[in-house]
Amino acid sequence: MEIKEKIKNLYQKEHIKNELSYKQIQNKYNIPRGTWQYHISKMNLKYDGRKFKCVDNYFNIIDNYKKAYILGFLYADGCITKDGRVSILLSQKDIEILEFIKLEVCPNTKIVYSNYQNIKRSPQIKLRFSSKTIYNKLIELGFSINKTSENSNIFTNIPNEYKLDFIKGYSDGDGNIRCQYRESCRKDGKYYWTTSFSYVNGSIKILQNIRDFLYKKGINNGIMRSYKNKNLYYTLSYTKKIDTYNYCKLLYSDLNKFSLQRKKELALKVIKLYNNTEVTK
Repeated sequence: MEIKEKIKNLYQKEHIKNELSYKQIQNKYNIPRGTWQYHISKMNLKYDGRKFKCVDNYFNIIDNYKKAYILGFLYADGCITKDGRVSILLSQKDIEILEFIKLEVCPNTKIVYSNYQNIKRSPQIKLRFSSKTIYNKLIELGFSINKTSENSNIFTNIPNEYKLDFIKGYSDGDGNIRCQYRESCRKDGKYYWTTSFSYVNGSIKILQNIRDFLYKKGINNGIMRSYKNKNLYYTLSYTKKIDTYNYCKLLYSDLNKFSLQRKKELALKVIKLYNNTEVTK
């Protein structure tokens, strides 16, 4: 085998797959540094100096529920930068999501504890990884650096069979399920349950896409509103018990799929209460 072909094979096997540095490969196979650098340059192969490499082609094909779920969650709570970094900052209580994403996308990366901007709130955790390939794919799918204010076609790029999984990931990030026990306004001393679910985002299009998709599933009482704080943002809310019940049944029909445990428990509570004839509907 000629030296050019040998170096190309070693680059793919040892540098890309086994994550050895150039120096480690040169020492292991007794290849002079100048020879290695010459052929690497001629073949225009790039050095990957990342300390923690990730699965760069993870989102190239959306062919399972995990990828769609993670895309939904990243669109809700993730952040991307032009240099290829992807980061997520969450409350420590939701560490299960970071552990799930880490296992799937960047198994060697560390989850770190963060006191972001010294804000007084619950302990924070962060997962951050670097991949130009993933960054470019996210942009192609419809992500943007200013995703909270720019409309996106991300939902239309998710295969139909995984759109519910995308919605579940998005809901675990920017969604909310309510199940509250309230005292009746009447003077009969009775209590009753109220249930609802909602989303909030700076982009109206993603909420419109979700509303239209749920409408086709028979969940058709969504109310869109806009608000102005520092920036304009939108909400999509459903307050009818039947809608919340059908939504929870739809999203949690397969309990073996990963989802945020505390929201899953709320959804199962909604289903249980609705099926209980003693609960006011």
